Amino acid sequence: MKKDETYIVHGLFNDDDVLINSIKSAQEKGFKVKEVYSPFPIHKLNDVIGLKSTRISYSALISGLVGLLLSVWMIWYMMIFDWPQNIGGKPIASFIKAMPAFVPVIFEIIVLFAVVFMVISYFFKNKLFPGNKKGNPDVRTTDNMFLVEFILNNDTKQIVELLKDTGAVEVKVFNVSDKKEIKFWQKSAEIISLLMIAITIISCNSNAPKRNPADVFMPDMYKSVAYEPYSENSMLKPVLGTIKRGFMPYEIDNTLQGYNNALASLKMPIKQTAFNLKQGKELYNIYCISCHGKNGDGNGKLVLNEKILGIPEYSKTKLPNITEGSIFHVITYGKNMMGSHSSQLTATERWQIVQYVLKLRE
Repeated sequence: MKKDETYIVHGLFNDDDVLINSIKSAQEKGFKVKEVYSPFPIHKLNDVIGLKSTRISYSALISGLVGLLLSVWMIWYMMIFDWPQNIGGKPIASFIKAMPAFVPVIFEIIVLFAVVFMVISYFFKNKLFPGNKKGNPDVRTTDNMFLVEFILNNDTKQIVELLKDTGAVEVKVFNVSDKKEIKFWQKSAEIISLLMIAITIISCNSNAPKRNPADVFMPDMYKSVAYEPYSENSMLKPVLGTIKRGFMPYEIDNTLQGYNNALASLKMPIKQTAFNLKQGKELYNIYCISCHGKNGDGNGKLVLNEKILGIPEYSKTKLPNITEGSIFHVITYGKNMMGSHSSQLTATERWQIVQYVLKLRE
């Protein structure tokens, strides 16, 4: 054998216990095992050859943290900043207050990132990506044989004799230079795969103008046909003269005359207390703040993002001719672009909001 050359030595065994004993004998002579190929896991083999514990769990942790950060940013941008959505009375102006509604989505994205990228890490760590040259030196190790691999410089006579003496049924020696050279595209499979992913992501972008915020994806679902409760297309009508439990009918009509009557004569039936004012503030921050703003100045999130325009300010200089009755009437029936909130708020809750709105006018 020539000096200053590297050789690969393969010892083939037909018994795992014999393999373990042979490895221990080789280690006692100072030989270091490069790799072991087996058709099934061998008990304590990792400890014998000094294989370190896998760090694949760190990949799952890092990927999960990336998923956490991305999901929090995505939900905040879509649901709080870009286009706040009032879904079931969710406080759309605050991410923290809306957190309970976001937790399931954040959790699922964390799991998705952890699982997907952990699997990808596993494949690349074990070189199982497309185009990579097979690493199994002997197909019989997928059936019933066991192979131990050593990499040595110069003389291999001692290790060959040791393997044969310790039960190897076959020993082969290869000169590293005799190995077939791996093609460039096989060496660069990881880089090529990453480039393909990057190209795919970039191709999703376009030079087209940004979407018009008024456009809605799948409008047939967003603007579905709505039926009034107890209409001919819905349920049976209630018995005449009856109302649902806890409901107080509002007898002023939804007309211009009705609005003027509420403006002039409708008075607040609940006391002005600190509790009612606090409740009114909480309800205002859920149902009203997105349009009317935190201070009632008409600068809510939807207005600042130019989703809705023309929201008036509550101040006495801007709206001098409104009263507690007219505010309650508008909350009940809606006005202009504002819809009715009577189905979401009880009469008492509407009056509590009225108290807070009057406080903002001071």
